[in-house]
Amino acid sequence: MRAILLFSAIVIGALFTHAHAATPSLTGHFVGCGRACYGTLDITEKAISWHTAFSKCKARPFRLAEDTRTGGKRRLTFELTGSASACRFRVISLIHDDSAGEDTGWEATGYADRASYQADKRSAYTRDAPDMMSCALVRDPAQQGGSE
Repeated sequence: MRAILLFSAIVIGALFTHAHAATPSLTGHFVGCGRACYGTLDITEKAISWHTAFSKCKARPFRLAEDTRTGGKRRLTFELTGSASACRFRVISLIHDDSAGEDTGWEATGYADRASYQADKRSAYTRDAPDMMSCALVRDPAQQGGSE
């Protein structure tokens, strides 16, 4: 009987973990600076918007494609759904360096499409191509919508 209860607890725990992983636990208002990255990235539970000097991505729904933690960094990769002509990106990765503070150490990379993201992933995220853009960001604690 104890074995059945233990097995049930493990299965329920695994199901909860899987369901929890399907939704990002991170929301917030991020600010970029510099010529190309000046602007804001906003993540809510249902939509992402990213406005920079070179791309205007209005709030669009997304699908969480990846949520990983390796080498002291967390990477959340979002695939935007729907289309927006002024938005250069269909995939956005948000990376946080765990050794930095909660509001610093953020980087967003926008990719033109899934193939561009996959090519960067295969190169261990060292690729630098015209169809992608990376920006250092800080999270605005005054407008923080959630936490990691």
